Amino acid sequence: MPYIPFWICIFAGALVDARERRFPNELAGVCAVAALAGVWLDKGVTTALDHAGLAVIVYLALVLTESLWR
Repeated sequence: MPYIPFWICIFAGALVDARERRFPNELAGVCAVAALAGVWLDKGVTTALDHAGLAVIVYLALVLTESLWR
């Protein structure tokens, strides 16, 4: 039940992407906040912070890969 806003956000993003061939940064931010809130409400603050930490690690790995690519 707490993940419903996240899925609404993802489907809205899919519709925008299908029409415009882009995924707006603002919508990505809203999806990230909705996912974090859903995990927080479902599994607790410790699990939510663990997931947020892992997301930061993946983000930094992607930034490093992009930096080395160029």
